[in-house]
Amino acid sequence: MKICLKPKNRKTKAGFTFVEILFAFLLLSILAIVAVSALTYPRYLAIMTARKQAAIHMANEVLETAMGLAYSDRNLQVGSETMNAEDHFDMHGGEFSVTREIELVAENGGTPAHKLITVAVAYPGSDDPVVLQTLKTEGN
Repeated sequence: MKICLKPKNRKTKAGFTFVEILFAFLLLSILAIVAVSALTYPRYLAIMTARKQAAIHMANEVLETAMGLAYSDRNLQVGSETMNAEDHFDMHGGEFSVTREIELVAENGGTPAHKLITVAVAYPGSDDPVVLQTLKTEGN
């Protein structure tokens, strides 16, 4: 029986190298970032949807108020006006900018018989404001 006291070949030794551990850590880090992104994006979409719905509600309320006024009311004078949204609406987590513009509109180049009321509401997180328009005639 022969006994060998020499160590075996080091290549057969079990375990992980530093490069393998580093690669595994990098791969797990990338997967963690993807998982966190997948969980936070739906929350962002929910917030943006709530803000857009609030902007639509604000614009609609301003239009309804304008439609309730008489055609000749001083609050329906031609021009542009930026309203202080904080005084009129629950803000839903951000600064909303409400702009109301009133223009005279004539049919077929005749005398102006209508007022075009445009309401634009800019809401946080979006470059495109919500814009609603309506026509107010002298009769209504």
